[in-house]
Formats: sequence, C-alpha cells, structure tokens
Amino acid sequence: MAEIDRRLDNLIRLGTIAEVDYKTATARVTAGGITTDFIPFLTFRAGTTKTWSAPSVGEQVLIISVSGEFNTGLILPAVYASNAPSSNPDEHLIVFPDGTEIMHNSATGHLSAKNCKTALIQASNSITADTPQVICTQNVVIKGNLTVDGTISSKGAISTQSSVTATGEVSGKGISLSSHTHSGVEPGNKRTGTP
Repeated sequence: MAEIDRRLDNLIRLGTIAEVDYKTATARVTAGGITTDFIPFLTFRAGTTKTWSAPSVGEQVLIISVSGEFNTGLILPAVYASNAPSSNPDEHLIVFPDGTEIMHNSATGHLSAKNCKTALIQASNSITADTPQVICTQNVVIKGNLTVDGTISSKGAISTQSSVTATGEVSGKGISLSSHTHSGVEPGNKRTGTP
C-alpha cells in the first residue's frame, strides 16, 4: 500500500530545476527533498519544426512521471513563482535574460521588440515592409539596393553602397535631391542645373 501511495504522489510533482544538460536537452529537478536523474524537458515542437528554450536553474516546473517513477518522468515548464513579467491581460510577452522584450498588446494592436543590442532579418530573395510609413530615428546604412514606392526624407545620415530609388521625392536635412542647385561653381551668381 505504501508503494502505491508513493507512486500516486509522484505522478505529478512541483519542483525546481537543479541542473541542465543542454547537449541532451535534459535536466535534473529537485522536488520534496529528492533530486531526479537527468530527464527530458518538453518543448512546443521537436519534429520538422523545432523550438528551443531550455529551462534555467531555479525555474519552477512540473514533473509528470509514468507510473509514478521519476526515471520515466518528463519536465513540463513552467510555473510562475511570484515572478510574472506582466499583469496586463492584453499583453503577450517574452522577456529574455539580457532584458530584450518581444511584446504584443492585443487591445491596442501594438507589437514591439526592444532592448536588444543587434537584430538581423535575413531573406534570400527580398523583404517587403507593407506600411504607409517607416520611421528610423538614427542613421541608415544601405548595403544592398533599396526601392521605395513613395518619398524618402532624412534628418540624419543615409549611407549607401548601392542604388536607392524612390517613386517620390528624396530629401535630406530639408534639401531636395531632385530639385536642389549649387552656387559658387563659376564666378558670378550662376547656379548649376538640377541633378
């Protein structure tokens, strides 16, 4: 009878991650004074589509054990331990260890990715930003071709190593690329023609 009670008690246990083996995607969990052997932790997908977000030491998880034996257990991440990153029901949020946040607010429709040091979007053919306006608050460096179906206006520097085309006006610091002229090309008050 005691053995049956032990197994029933171990079917589902709350514990904390004690150690993680990233190469084997397994971890040890401490629950009720017992630390398990290395057992697998669950993920969203592990087939042709794969996801990876390993648990961290001290994270609160559940152990689900077949027949109540820890060596047949699986780790189900995760349970908040008074450390929820938000209390807003409209926010869907991921916070990374370095402070980077990806958040979508379903009430306002706002999507943000912030606090990261660098970001890369890589595509083999093209990237389309289908929006009426793109705002860059700092300098822009273009290493490939850029085509804009509209106007380009800059208060900062735009640096390019290839072609930039726009169906509308291109201007920087209030100076028009298509209509500005230069003075002082030759003596007198004459100015150059437009570009």
